Amino acid sequence: MKKFLLILCSVFLLTGCSDKTSESSTSEIISESTTESQTEKPTESETEEMTEAETEKKTDIPTENNSAKPTYINNSQEEYPKVTELKIEAPSETDLMNSYKIIFSVDGGYYYDVYIGGRDSANYVLGFDSGDGDAVPINDGEDCTWKFIRDGILYGLKYDHRNYESTKLIVVKYENQEITPIVELNYYDNVYFSPEYIYYKTWNGDFSEFYRTDYTGAETELIFRTDDDTDKFIVDENKIYYNRKVPGTGHIYNKECGIYDMRNDNLIAVKDGRTGRINGGYMYYLAYNSLMRMNIENYATELVCEYVSSFEFCGDTIFFSSAFGSEDSGTLYKLENGEKQKIFDAAGFFGTEYYYEIWGIQYEGGRIFIHISSGPYYSYIAEIDSNGNFIRKFYENAST
Repeated sequence: MKKFLLILCSVFLLTGCSDKTSESSTSEIISESTTESQTEKPTESETEEMTEAETEKKTDIPTENNSAKPTYINNSQEEYPKVTELKIEAPSETDLMNSYKIIFSVDGGYYYDVYIGGRDSANYVLGFDSGDGDAVPINDGEDCTWKFIRDGILYGLKYDHRNYESTKLIVVKYENQEITPIVELNYYDNVYFSPEYIYYKTWNGDFSEFYRTDYTGAETELIFRTDDDTDKFIVDENKIYYNRKVPGTGHIYNKECGIYDMRNDNLIAVKDGRTGRINGGYMYYLAYNSLMRMNIENYATELVCEYVSSFEFCGDTIFFSSAFGSEDSGTLYKLENGEKQKIFDAAGFFGTEYYYEIWGIQYEGGRIFIHISSGPYYSYIAEIDSNGNFIRKFYENAST
């Protein structure tokens, strides 16, 4: 009897284990099959058939389908070829909405940043200049960065430092002399604007999530989730390009370019690439004090120019300022047939031996504005022509 019971128990245990093993194996096969189907790229015809309207309808994207590791593309080279032909086009509306701004031209005057607070509480606040050169700061404008103006309304970002442990990043608009919040985010989140949506990215220490909302902040949807640690990103032609942080030596992070296609959920990572500004089929970006560009179709990377701190698309060429700390810091160049041509030198312009830096360049409506700095307490905003000739001064702060 005891032998019979032992045999019966053994059969029961073996049968149970067999069922569990079979179930586990089946689950692994299904999981592998599902992963393969998710990462499979659609054919060219399938991609073309996905219209923009269909993309707009795609609101409920399952997060579990977007947490897989991206397809990796190693496009690194021992030496980058030098660009010989630029083919610069007029920037897209979306690109201009997010580009560096020095001046906002409006009916009746200009908006630009002015220095307030004195040396012990330095801060730049947006001010309105009615044309007399005396810009009046807007109310509650501290800790704001303004991105674009549309229909007389300014849109930008405000950092709320009132609670040090939970500093907020707030998407805001300035209308009728009042700043109004649209979306409240965390301090380390990032934002990108398009004509239809406000895109933003969050990071919780384990994964990044990308969202978009309308300009009321009421209609918000999750686009996708990734395990990548991310920072800055841009949106172009239904694709999200983001900086993908990859651990390097010690506490140093290397950066790669992640690309998510909103039309087909395809996610890839490109080794040599970063986010920047897209123009004429290329991503132009700064890396290691050099201006680079990556072909967004085949991901081939080229060197545009070395020792660059800021750049701007100006007509059919690129204007750029020399890198911070370089021997010619404070110098503005333009590219002609792949070669740089010096057009403006801040030290020569002011006639002094002070150290200068050109913080930023803005091209708008055929006009070129530059922002010159010399330390944290000096700011000079000027307009120049395409040959670097001085046209007019907008603002100068010389607080010491």
